[in-house]
Amino acid sequence: MTGVLLTSAIALLDQYIKHQHPDLWYPFAGGFFGDMYVASPFGFTSNIREDNPIWEHIPAINTTLSRMTYAMTRGHPEADIAWLMLSHEYPDKAELSAGTAPNAGESFTSITMNEAGLVYERISRHDLLQATAADQNLQVGAMHYRALLVDQASVMAPELLQRIQHIADAGIPVIWIGELPQRAYGWANHLSRDEQVALIAETLRQRIIAVTEHQPLGAILATHVPSTVLAAGSHPGLKLQRRRSDDTQWLLFFNDSPQPLDIRLAATLPEPLRWLDPESGSVSNAVDANLPIPPGQSRLLQVGDSASDWDPAEWQQPGMQYRPYIRWWWPGNAVNSEALLRELNTLHSAGFGGVEIQTLTFGLRQAALREQQHTIYQVGSDAWFAHVRMVLEHAAKLGMKVDLTLGSGWPTGGPFITEYPEQQLLMASAGLEHDKTLHALPSPSEPLYARIGNMLVYGTQGSFDTNTLLTAVTAARRDANGKLADFTDLTVHTTGHTVQWQAPEGDWQLFAFYRNATHHNVLASAYPGSGPQDGLPTANVIDHLDRDGIGEYIDKLGKPWLEKLAPYKPDAFFVDSFELIGQLPWSARFQAAFHAQHGYDIAPYLPLVFRQHGESKYLNMLVTPEPAYIATDARGQRIREDYEATREQLFRDEHVQPLKDWLEQQRIPFRLQAHGGFGDYLDTYRIADIPESEGLFANGNFEFLKLAASAGHIAGNPMISSESFVAMTPDPNRFNQNDFLYLAGNAYAAGINRLMFHGYAHAMPIE
Repeated sequence: MTGVLLTSAIALLDQYIKHQHPDLWYPFAGGFFGDMYVASPFGFTSNIREDNPIWEHIPAINTTLSRMTYAMTRGHPEADIAWLMLSHEYPDKAELSAGTAPNAGESFTSITMNEAGLVYERISRHDLLQATAADQNLQVGAMHYRALLVDQASVMAPELLQRIQHIADAGIPVIWIGELPQRAYGWANHLSRDEQVALIAETLRQRIIAVTEHQPLGAILATHVPSTVLAAGSHPGLKLQRRRSDDTQWLLFFNDSPQPLDIRLAATLPEPLRWLDPESGSVSNAVDANLPIPPGQSRLLQVGDSASDWDPAEWQQPGMQYRPYIRWWWPGNAVNSEALLRELNTLHSAGFGGVEIQTLTFGLRQAALREQQHTIYQVGSDAWFAHVRMVLEHAAKLGMKVDLTLGSGWPTGGPFITEYPEQQLLMASAGLEHDKTLHALPSPSEPLYARIGNMLVYGTQGSFDTNTLLTAVTAARRDANGKLADFTDLTVHTTGHTVQWQAPEGDWQLFAFYRNATHHNVLASAYPGSGPQDGLPTANVIDHLDRDGIGEYIDKLGKPWLEKLAPYKPDAFFVDSFELIGQLPWSARFQAAFHAQHGYDIAPYLPLVFRQHGESKYLNMLVTPEPAYIATDARGQRIREDYEATREQLFRDEHVQPLKDWLEQQRIPFRLQAHGGFGDYLDTYRIADIPESEGLFANGNFEFLKLAASAGHIAGNPMISSESFVAMTPDPNRFNQNDFLYLAGNAYAAGINRLMFHGYAHAMPIE
């Protein structure tokens, strides 16, 4: 009976979803049944188009956002606390939600700093190693902070701990939450490095300001890092951003609570003080120091009036450069010139300052994809370039900017990637008989994650690549609990598909490791040859851990695109978030790079590095990855740390930096969503000219949005973007005007200063 009820409920939801857009194409419609190519069975917001009731409010919303961008691009950002982020990534979980409560899981630490009227930013391990301390300020790149905050630091490199000690010695308050580190990262030289950590930690214990039950974080902040703009005490629900130009400050206050928020200003703030309302554009003298901000809304305070870059007239009517952008979805090249020009004019009239063209095939039925393949799957054709050049020319006349996704669909790749597709390491295992000396190697098989991936999103995985290359052979002894010990590299004892070795007494397991292509497809791409007419689509994602991967992509797509678009260029090339896949992400140069970085061979210990269900971004949003095998000692986690350190380095040095270098040579800005990739998120964002966050990853919560903003501020980038107004929900028209203003305020308070609306779909009729 339960099954019948569940099936009926899904069927009703399916019918609800299908009726949201009965006439026009919308790429992120959902659906459980039928032949529609969907990104998610539940669908995503937002349909920001004339057929959505919100459309009549978009010009007013855009004027509000333009004023906020104008204010939040004056001078330079200011912050109080540098909060060390020891992890290289931020957790993301799939969640079906209304999208209007992104901060429901905000940490106590973040809430406490915000409500104390302080601005914090996240810094990476690399940032801290490069930091300097002088004159009671901690300088990290272009930013200065009054204090350093460290938490969740049970493991830390001794070099990093030494740097923290130097900062404390320089008189910078170092606020510490939790225990001091117990050990160093990694396996290489771990005994001496653990000893260094213990020695430094003992010295540091006397110099930090420890958060305890008797000395809570709020009290420490009030004593050591008091707010310079607000009166003492807590401001529940407050989120704050600050900027300074000359002797003038701009403070953006956002009320993230269901109750009116009274702002109690510090008595020491210099006059004049002016309240600025971004919705009405009104400016009023702050006669009363208390200002109630309505729930979910934002207000700005101007402190002083000496800024040379402030124009009251431009605050009222900001120029095109301060207007928000919108993602403009094209169904491949199934567009027509007249409609494109009409839509661009419409977006200009609605107050958008720029568009990002993104071609994709989600939201279309399989029958339509087959029947119209010669018009849809034409990204990169002469006809498609003609449409893009026409848009670039017309946008210039309107004063609008045009960014272009560097490719079609995501992640980066295409059907032309034949030499350097994404690589993985496969693990096959079998028991060893100790009385035999010749053993047949176990054969690899298709990973489970691949089959699950295609169940979640059609076409995520192509056919299994049987062209496997034997990379390593190892053996390990299993104890009674299945834990591994006595790791032995047998690669040199292997000939063909046979290994010659006699196992000692005990329960021994033989492991064979094979490298092959993941055949991970670029989702929803519209290149010629990437369509479904020949079964599963085929558009290989590139190898992100080998510079030859991005090199092949630049040679086969980047350079030809620029030649075909001449004399025009996009105002920026955009790379979307990375949803990468692999049983164990690998590359041809990984093993050598690992040895060079850590001084030992990873081959004997490979079983400890694998995860139970592989490393699929889509699957790991639903299932927490666990080790496939555990060692009898602590080396498993340590070796995994070394593996991830090498992966971070390769992703940065072999993929992101070479792409940035090429774009810099072409004088084209690089707009990048770093999340979901293998690199340290903060370090990767920092490479971009325009780091971009998003509202779907981690539900677009305040702490996640802070990452792109923090990295951009440290790099000195003037513009920080966010893909906004997106949530996993069956109603693409879900957001109302208050929701737009709430989500925008949350982003601006986090340090974002330009929003990319998600999005506007080309008006393509569908059945």
